[in-house]
Formats: sequence, structure tokens, C-alpha cells
Amino acid sequence: MKEKKKNKRTEQEQLKQERKAKAQFILDEKQKKLDAEKEQFQTLRCLIETYLKTISNQNTLSNDRSLLISNIEKYRPDLLSKKANSITKQEFSSLLADILETKKQASASLLHSKLRTAYTKASKIDLNDVSVRPEEWSIFQITENPLTEIANIKMEIKKGGNPLNLEELRIYWNLIKNEQSEIGAMLRIHLLSGSVRMEQLVRAKVESVSTDSKSGLLAYIIEDDKGKKDKINK
Repeated sequence: MKEKKKNKRTEQEQLKQERKAKAQFILDEKQKKLDAEKEQFQTLRCLIETYLKTISNQNTLSNDRSLLISNIEKYRPDLLSKKANSITKQEFSSLLADILETKKQASASLLHSKLRTAYTKASKIDLNDVSVRPEEWSIFQITENPLTEIANIKMEIKKGGNPLNLEELRIYWNLIKNEQSEIGAMLRIHLLSGSVRMEQLVRAKVESVSTDSKSGLLAYIIEDDKGKKDKINK
């Protein structure tokens, strides 16, 4: 009789342990599912999209999205689906090196700068920036910025017969076209006038500026300080 009771208690204990193990398995599976769903919002792509929310100027927003997403999709698409806090400086270095090999220094330099800013915003939350809620940054769990471990990419100084290529020109224009300052205005005039020497541009006089009646283009006369005749720019 005692042996039967002992066996019954043993069976009950085993059944209890089996139920406990089954319940734990179900909890573990649910947690794995929750973690997987959470990771979908912790990727580099999501970090970039969160960073883009901080940009109010629509032109800048469009340019930055194209710069960030397009370049990574082209050279290292696998990084976009990785958790942002798991990507190493070596992986980012490889991405930037691939871009540099195609002679796109401007793109590599800007990409490095924008990604570094995105990681900085995620690791050092600015409560003064109301465009993004703090929890939108904290979900990435970023404590270190791998881009700060990569040196700035030096931009090649163009001289004489080595002008900006089309891509570099577009990037330069996008950087200055919305600059609301006297410097921005001067840079736009300088570029649109054919990039004359600054020594010539600063000699332009207000009375020398006029609008062409046929084309509607702005025209101005600059005084050349090298002994040449005055030059008309449109």
C-alpha cells in the first residue's frame, strides 16, 4: 500500500514537472517572438528613418534619404536589416571603402558624417528635439558610436583642370541651395555664374547688375583685376 502511494506521488511530481517545463517552453517561445518583433524596429534602416524625422527641410530630407539608403543598398544591403547596435566599425569601414573605390569621395564623406550623427542622436538623447520621442531612440539600445572610431574622409581639393564631376556638383548644390545666409547667397551666385574667381566676384557693383529683357536672366559686369577687359556674366 505504501509503495503504491509512493509511486503515485512520484507520478504526480513528474506530471507537475512536465507541466512546468511545458509552461516555461511556451513562455520562452513567446519571448523569442517578442524579441524578434522588437528587433525589426532596431535595424539600421529603422535608425536611419528615425534620424530623418529630425530633418524639417523637405529638400534636405529627400537628399539625405537618398544618400543614406541608396548607398547602403548598393554596396552593403545586408547592413540595413542588422540591429544597429550590432554593426561594428569594421563593417562600416568596409562600406565606406567600397564607395571610395568608385572614386565617390563626396558620397563617402557625407555618408560617414550622416551615419555618425544618427548614432550620436541615438546614444545621447536630446530632449530639446521634439521631432522624435526619447523612447524612439532608446529602443536601439546604442551606447557606443562606431562611426567616431573612423577618421573623417578627406575631400580632394580640385584644381584648375580637375573640376567637380556631376555627382559632386549636385551634392555641393544641395548643400548650399537652402543656406539662408549671406554666405549661402554668395556661394550660389559664385556657382551659377560659372565659378569665377572670388577676386572678380567681390568687385561686382550693385549698379552693374541688371536683368536681361529677352531671357529674364540676371546679368552683371565684373571688373577683372588681371588687366583683361570687363566681363559680363549671366
